Amino acid sequence: MNNSKKQLEAEWIIAQSILGEIITNDFSKENYEKYSVTDIMYNSKKNKTRISWETWKRYYIENLDKVLSQLKTSTEYRDFNGKVQPIKNKEKIKKGNILLDRITQTQEYYNSNPFFYDRNKIWFCWNKKKYKWEKSDEVDILANIYDDAGADITTSKERTEITNALKHVGRKNTPMELEGVWIQYKDTLYNIENKEQKEATPKFFITNPIPYEMGESEDTPEIDKLFVSWVGEKHKQELYEIFAFAQAPKYFIHRIICLIGSGSNGKSTLLSLLRNYLDDDNVVSSSLDALMKVRFEGSKLYKKLVCLMGETNFGTLTQTDYIKGLSGEDKMRIEFKGKDGFDAVNNAKLILSTNSLPATNDKTVGFYRRWKIINFNNQFKKEKDVLKEIPKEEYNNLAKKCFRILQEMWVKRIFTNDGNFEERKANYERHSNPLMIFMENKFEKDMNSDYIVDDFREELGEFLTEGGFRIMSPKEITRRLIDNGYEIKQINRDGINRKRILGVKRRIVSVVSVVSENPTQNHMKNQVQKRDTSDTSDTLPQKTQESLE
Repeated sequence: MNNSKKQLEAEWIIAQSILGEIITNDFSKENYEKYSVTDIMYNSKKNKTRISWETWKRYYIENLDKVLSQLKTSTEYRDFNGKVQPIKNKEKIKKGNILLDRITQTQEYYNSNPFFYDRNKIWFCWNKKKYKWEKSDEVDILANIYDDAGADITTSKERTEITNALKHVGRKNTPMELEGVWIQYKDTLYNIENKEQKEATPKFFITNPIPYEMGESEDTPEIDKLFVSWVGEKHKQELYEIFAFAQAPKYFIHRIICLIGSGSNGKSTLLSLLRNYLDDDNVVSSSLDALMKVRFEGSKLYKKLVCLMGETNFGTLTQTDYIKGLSGEDKMRIEFKGKDGFDAVNNAKLILSTNSLPATNDKTVGFYRRWKIINFNNQFKKEKDVLKEIPKEEYNNLAKKCFRILQEMWVKRIFTNDGNFEERKANYERHSNPLMIFMENKFEKDMNSDYIVDDFREELGEFLTEGGFRIMSPKEITRRLIDNGYEIKQINRDGINRKRILGVKRRIVSVVSVVSENPTQNHMKNQVQKRDTSDTSDTLPQKTQESLE
């Protein structure tokens, strides 16, 4: 670096210190010349000014917004040519100088962009379009400050000071929790107990608005048709109750909803309709396995209304305490990556869509009473986007209907056709272990008999297909039989070397007792009776008939 460049850099360092102390709205050469002979800029020893005209211009070019933000009353300034220019976006520029007073300027930013920082070190920002608080982080907030005010967020010192001011103002402006149970439809809050209404504002900690207004009536003809086609008139009300329950920001009925049936029967379309009604922001997806085993999976449910789950891994549920806690208003451990963990009550309703439930080692009342199982027995061959036929007005009416149903459920604390504990237990076992239902109704114990495994698998496959259950692999069938106490051995009898189930023989006639009027149980009863009352030749392979004879 030559001497002239070194001199300019030294002059620039001095200029930043000196000109930073001058508050002026006149950057003209005329004003420069006035300042150049003052004590602050004139070097009497060297008999010359400390700052050249070129350095003066460089400083005010690079620091224009900062300098203008210091002008409390001025609405205009003189440029380098002496021309008068208006100060544009005065409020925006003013916010840029957070150096003046971090807390005051941050409060000004809050007034137009509400945010808060809770005791769990989580940031929330107010969404003005959706009338709700949304989880955010300091990176997003600092980026907004930069866009809005042009503040320096890259320098370590500046960033730290701004962040600390944001935390202070954010904590100070923590919104209040609403007392009671309130449902938010767009920009209005409704109390389900007394029908009181409030405007949705940042004053309240609200996170789950339904994106529709309360309709004028409860008429939902298109949705009615869909519900009846999926589950029948008798169970249509239960689907409306699921929608009503799902929109509540409390898990006040301790149920895990299970939509069960083979494919192409409306389950996926129902869940798409539910997403449309609740809004995607209020819905997350996970799995039973992930919720029980993945460390941070539970955090996805925080401040959500619904957690949708697909097919399970078909193993045996062994760690059920966690899902019982999620659906039982127990305080659960929530942990976000990079944050301290904290305890909170889950309000995201668990909804499982599957064609089979996992077996369980938990035989307690607390587990079986959790399950609300709804059967989807109809199949539809033609693919069609039926949700396009539902007008927006019907979604508004759905909101009105669901609000009324939710008020009723809040008092009753049950679903329609809930059944008693024994009925719920039997229903769960039928769907979680159809193999054993088949075994119990088709076979009986006989220590002097055995049954060829391949024949058993074939007959079981027919039973599962007819009942709309998931087809099991040969390994799974063998494992489940062994887990339930049956012994399987390779035996060579009469020249036939086959694997056999020991100690069982085929029933010729079986009587099935009706546990309840649950449609799934009746369906299984019909399947069993259909096979048991038919001639053996119609139901068994030829080789099996010969072995029985």
